[in-house]
Amino acid sequence: MEIIKNSLELQKFLDSPQIHQVFPKSYHSQLRLVTYKAGQAICQQEDQLTALSLVVTGKVKIVRKLFNGKDYILDISSSPNLIGDIELLTGQRIVSSVIALEKVWVVQLPLHNRQQLLKDATFLYKVGKGLATSLYLQNIQAASNIGYSVKERLATHILSDRKSV
Repeated sequence: MEIIKNSLELQKFLDSPQIHQVFPKSYHSQLRLVTYKAGQAICQQEDQLTALSLVVTGKVKIVRKLFNGKDYILDISSSPNLIGDIELLTGQRIVSSVIALEKVWVVQLPLHNRQQLLKDATFLYKVGKGLATSLYLQNIQAASNIGYSVKERLATHILSDRKSV
């Protein structure tokens, strides 16, 4: 992990619409820009959440370690992707690890003021809308997984992966 000190670099990301969809302007002064190399963990399962992270460029995999010690890949996701929304709202430890698959640029909001965030209606609306969208997409994906064979699901995954390149 490397924290980028160049304020011009951060400002370039702050001007993008994807930042405004998650972080209200009143929090922009607290945001920081961080990069992760391929293989580095943005967050680890069972750790405490210290920052809300928005992946702005790059690809990550979301992994859950099972009780038998094996890793289960829940998703491979391209940006933008908000990390920590579930943990922020529920107050629980990090549910799944998020690992960079390539160089990833992340805008982070350190959680020094968690209670203030949880009282901010605009912020909660934006996070809730993002969670609702994720749930909707997972619902569609789960229905597809039931109706398609493994071969068809693999073909769909390969085709969707090519579109993101």
